[in-house]
Amino acid sequence: MHPNTYSEMQKFAARLPRAPLRIGDVGSYDVNGTYRAIFASEPRWTYVGMDMAAGNNVDIVLNGEDDWNNVPEASFDVVISGQTMEHTRRPWIFARQLARLGKRGALFCVIAPFTWPYHCHPIDCWRVFPDGMRAVLEDAGLLVLETYMTQITATEGDTIAIASKP
Repeated sequence: MHPNTYSEMQKFAARLPRAPLRIGDVGSYDVNGTYRAIFASEPRWTYVGMDMAAGNNVDIVLNGEDDWNNVPEASFDVVISGQTMEHTRRPWIFARQLARLGKRGALFCVIAPFTWPYHCHPIDCWRVFPDGMRAVLEDAGLLVLETYMTQITATEGDTIAIASKP
């Protein structure tokens, strides 16, 4: 995890109500940092890390890339995913699974690179621009509240999307 994605997730967390929230993080495996500390700062929030493989910062191992049926539908008030979408074969299905996890009214924050050096972990398939992020999230039934890009260096930049589930 690079500092920009952490900073963007902190900005998103600052927007959340200080009320009991169940927060699901898809792609939580600790490769080089996690968002857990951001969400642990509010004692009324419960953070649940999910990923395809067991490991540090993973509370739930998802059954597969395209079907997370071992996690009940509408389980979370907030769903986050940072630096994960680019590692999925089918981001449109990934987005549908994200949407499935959120309750009605849930908030979502999805961060993915629009430019970044190739980084296979275990695969690296996509770079995502705001229009593409909007398209996959809307296709998943989410209402996109905003999308924007942050340029970090000449070869590194992220797309951030904030959405809700109507």
